[in-house]
Amino acid sequence: MKVKRIAVSVFLVLLLTLLLSNLHPVFLRFLIWEFRAPAVAVILVSLLCGALVGCFFYLTWTRRRRRKEAGNDRRVETVVDGKKE
Repeated sequence: MKVKRIAVSVFLVLLLTLLLSNLHPVFLRFLIWEFRAPAVAVILVSLLCGALVGCFFYLTWTRRRRRKEAGNDRRVETVVDGKKE
């Protein structure tokens, strides 16, 4: 637990340093939209989008693994009970 807390603290300090060193505005073009935004906002939005995509894929992978394990458990039970599928 202590190692996890230290790792999170180091990550937050590095993130804060990155954000504070990028306060200047940047010009963005996305498809038909053009706008200026602080680099800090662009970095945070990118970080959040990446985290959401990562969570989605993790949850999808976990769900598939659980379904596969549940299917394997059912097969083992039927073989042990002597029943045919």
